[in-house]
Amino acid sequence: MAFAINNAILSEYATSLGASVSPGVTRLFGVRGAVPHGNAELSLRDNVLNLWNDTIGIWGNDFALYQGTVDPGLDYTVHPENNKGAAHLLTLEESHGKVWHFKWGLHKKQYKCLVQDEQFTVRRDLDKDGIGEPNEPLDGGDFGIHIHWGGNMEKVGAWSAGCQVISGKDGPDSPWANFRTRLEGTGQSTFAYYLIDGHALAKHLNV
Repeated sequence: MAFAINNAILSEYATSLGASVSPGVTRLFGVRGAVPHGNAELSLRDNVLNLWNDTIGIWGNDFALYQGTVDPGLDYTVHPENNKGAAHLLTLEESHGKVWHFKWGLHKKQYKCLVQDEQFTVRRDLDKDGIGEPNEPLDGGDFGIHIHWGGNMEKVGAWSAGCQVISGKDGPDSPWANFRTRLEGTGQSTFAYYLIDGHALAKHLNV
């Protein structure tokens, strides 16, 4: 089932959850459990481990949708870097409207990406089922959660240990190149990131 997504919808929904929406800037958003359907719609997906079943987008002064993942892949879910479990960034619904902030930096000291500009709060997937559940522990800090590109394979695999990853390899015509070029053109050094639950958004919109 597909439903419309645009600046007005995102602004109203984020505000309803207590998030601040600054005017006149370019912002970022992620949607867990929904993938792009054309240029202005989302299609709901089950939150299945290891699939590119999420959306990362640009909104505000610009608007664009990219398929990706906002959750760790299978590799880091089963073999997490932290013994408390793989990191799942909290959504607006879970964090009562907390917006995360990113800045330009390097991913693994190799290529330009967006890196944490503050400490983030994540939920640790203690039982390794691929879902950050309410009874699992919260953790705060700089965990190296970045927004970057990932391989164009069918599965997420080792492309995310908690990062927000746009599917597809880097290259002049890649989704990542389009995303990065749009953001570089804004002249902004930091970007607010609104992570939301796709099914909660659809319910809010009576979809």
